Amino acid sequence: MAERSSSATASPSMRIGILLCDHLRASLQPKYGDYPQIFTELLVHVVPDSSVTIYDVTQNQYPSRIDECDVYLISGSKRSCYEPEEWIIRLHDYVRQCSVEKRPLVGICFGHQVMARALGGEVARSSKGWGVGVHTYLVEKRQEIFSHQQLVRTVCIHQDQVIEPGKGGETVGGNDFSPNGIITYGDTSISTQGHPELSRAYAREVLEIKRDAVGEQAYRQALRDYAKVPDSELIAASLINYHRR
Repeated sequence: MAERSSSATASPSMRIGILLCDHLRASLQPKYGDYPQIFTELLVHVVPDSSVTIYDVTQNQYPSRIDECDVYLISGSKRSCYEPEEWIIRLHDYVRQCSVEKRPLVGICFGHQVMARALGGEVARSSKGWGVGVHTYLVEKRQEIFSHQQLVRTVCIHQDQVIEPGKGGETVGGNDFSPNGIITYGDTSISTQGHPELSRAYAREVLEIKRDAVGEQAYRQALRDYAKVPDSELIAASLINYHRR
């Protein structure tokens, strides 16, 4: 069953559905919590009086009706969106259904990649290696989405990235490492490669675990990048409110 949480005492100002695609590392959950708690706390903070419902799509939990929520957020995952797992295939189908019915979507990291691939774009393992640290994206178009900020900083932990946006997608921001870092789909949906829900402390611990995998050069650069303060609340509020613009 879907897990429901709310900050609202009456009708919520926004019904948010989290399409949960993974969990935080079990060894770090006692210290940082898990995705349902982290996303709920962030979203009800940036959208007061909203309600949040968790659908674990890895267990085939989906809304009974597509209009059950006003907007659906697809979380990150350690999996790759091109893996032929049944739950990933079904998630692609759901993205296409939402697109046809113009139900707003927000994609985070893996969710960003699923949205692009489901709509005919291309996703691949980056030839540049791991994207880790606090990355700065240049918002080249539609800066009003992010309160007219030209630069936004976001925590990143990824190997895969979007090579080509899906049908109707427009790249509005990115950097040299991840050129398609922020993509809009019409006036309803938006996605980003970054993780506005993750703290630098959590990401730093994951970096230590992955040190050998990411390589010493990327590791040291990420340590320097963690001195930057990410625009997590601005990014989260901008993404979840995008369909209201």
